[in-house]
Amino acid sequence: MVVANWAPTGKLNEARLVDEQLHHESQAEIRKKYFQDNPEKLIFRDDDYLNHAPWIRPAIHFLAPGLGQSILDIGCGHGMASIVMARKLAKVSAIDLSPGYIAEATLRAKANQVEIQFFCGNGEELPFADQSFDGIWGNAILHHLELEPAFREIDRILKPGGKAVFCEPWGGNPLVQAIRRWFPYPGKDRSRFETPFQKRHLRLFSRYFSARYRCRIYSYQFLGMVPLIFGREKSGYSWLNRIDYFLLNYLPGLNSLCRYKVIQIEKINNPK
Repeated sequence: MVVANWAPTGKLNEARLVDEQLHHESQAEIRKKYFQDNPEKLIFRDDDYLNHAPWIRPAIHFLAPGLGQSILDIGCGHGMASIVMARKLAKVSAIDLSPGYIAEATLRAKANQVEIQFFCGNGEELPFADQSFDGIWGNAILHHLELEPAFREIDRILKPGGKAVFCEPWGGNPLVQAIRRWFPYPGKDRSRFETPFQKRHLRLFSRYFSARYRCRIYSYQFLGMVPLIFGREKSGYSWLNRIDYFLLNYLPGLNSLCRYKVIQIEKINNPK
């Protein structure tokens, strides 16, 4: 496992990046004490991660990590997605701005007996060569970044024929925004500069990628987000997500009222 360290270059918004790093470092420090006392909790099954939100399993299925595939996990956080993909025998690299999260993810990879290359770095200035990866994974990362430099980097490092998938919180529903602002729920703590995806972000994404990529966008959690208000995100409410599957397919107007978007892109080998 290799860890490279990020340092401000002055090329981008240094104050924002430092603020993001400090925010996540504070969370990582709290988690560090917990795992020092409970190291066995670092070990998990694939299903523990794949089933924790309804969009995770189909998003990873689209990416199809497998033997020999080079995959980058941008904003790897706790490292669980990286480990799931490494268990499928993909060659996984993972990057995060927080040294504390990289330290936790490194411990988790060791506890789960997989090899992953970890880097402490910035998603807007990726330390990888052009066309390095067959696939790119990002879960709740783009809304932390300046999108245009991030998009340039994604395009630069993805091989022709490669795939990328990003799961992002959606900010198009005023009610959801009010819940995010006023109601307590698991994982609510947010950094100062992050902004849930809006229509303007999707328009920018489309302008940047539509010419040379196949792009698809899926929506998740219309009724399925209701339990969040009561602090009950996981067990016992999968039937709401199943209802959502049919509602969102047959009533497309509801897509703008959902909690999450999953954006899939595939780089065209020979664009005309």
